[in-house]
Amino acid sequence: MPTKLPSGGQCTTRGYAYDADSNRSLKTTRSPGIGGICAESGGTTQEYHYDGADRLEGPTYDSWGRITNLPAEYAGGKALTTGYFSNDMVAIQSQNGISNMFQVDAALRQRQRLQGGGLEGTEVFHYDGPSDSPAWTLRGTIWTRNIAGIGGELAAVQESGKEITLQLTNLHGDVSATAAINPEATGLKSTLSYDEFGTPTSGSPGPYAWLGGEQRRTGLPSGVVQTGARSYVPSIGRFLTPDPVFGGSANPYDYANQDPINVFDLDGNCAKKKGCRHRREEKHDKILGRVDRIRDRMQKARERRERRTGGATASSGFAVPEILPWEHKAEAALNTIENRILNIFGTSCRQTAGRLGAVSGIAGGAGFLLSKGRPLSAGIGASLMNLGAFAGIAAGGFFFADELGVC
Repeated sequence: MPTKLPSGGQCTTRGYAYDADSNRSLKTTRSPGIGGICAESGGTTQEYHYDGADRLEGPTYDSWGRITNLPAEYAGGKALTTGYFSNDMVAIQSQNGISNMFQVDAALRQRQRLQGGGLEGTEVFHYDGPSDSPAWTLRGTIWTRNIAGIGGELAAVQESGKEITLQLTNLHGDVSATAAINPEATGLKSTLSYDEFGTPTSGSPGPYAWLGGEQRRTGLPSGVVQTGARSYVPSIGRFLTPDPVFGGSANPYDYANQDPINVFDLDGNCAKKKGCRHRREEKHDKILGRVDRIRDRMQKARERRERRTGGATASSGFAVPEILPWEHKAEAALNTIENRILNIFGTSCRQTAGRLGAVSGIAGGAGFLLSKGRPLSAGIGASLMNLGAFAGIAAGGFFFADELGVC
């Protein structure tokens, strides 16, 4: 369906066609009609063709299906060349005289960028948590810090020796303007706009542009975005490398099931609605919270038992609580549940449902066996069965969300 975007009182229309594998086969662009109205016929077209592995024909690929050279017609006007680490993350990327060379840290986040042709020099990324969004960066003696808003989105940027610059985002999370924090300022510092897939249509993108509110970095003027595990090219609406998560999107290369308005892929792993990550986090935290409470009950029971019996004394002189066989079984079930739930974020909704379903089965089965024992064992068993029921309901929610196409 065509997307109509008014710009300065003029309406430019873009229409897309797709093949059965969700590959873009045709793009039609229509300039504004008389009086700036949205044209419904004519326009320029660009065709796209693919091989049997959903690879766009024209670019150069390596043996692992990664694009190493993207011709200018697909890369926003200038050819894009990319080299990779063995884990498929970008090692070096060059376009129009600007070259970015990256290093990654142990958590597979970009740790350092050496740029030539643009902001010359080495920029080091510093993090204050497990996220892949830097808290601040250092280039030579110049530091830049990112200031988060109340909802966690990027709200402002400050460079050493300069005033804070506000990053004004639209409802999609794109930086559409920047402004001085000085209340006496009467105008914006810059304005930016993009098409639906993130290609810049006006303004010069800074480090944060399309999806800049989500702290996805734009490293090149053409708008190429670094989205966690992969590099995204908005001019073709595709990633440069295959999806690391099987079934993470409609095909190995497309962005967000070709629905960039309503669906997001912020980490390069899995297309999802913006609220789906929040629901994953909520279920993840609640399940681990229940696991912790069950462990706490078991530990307190051991301590009470030790006080009654006097406990065993190790050679170190510390009391060693006795662990009963049923406690070993409960602890094994809790460990398995933790392992199944820890990597839930980089999965599709159907895979999330599968993992939660496995948690439900493990917790429910262990809980049923323990419920046949003595009162304490039966109590822990009941808690495990309740956890299993919670995980089962959550699994059903993600399964039906996937079936209905809302996640």
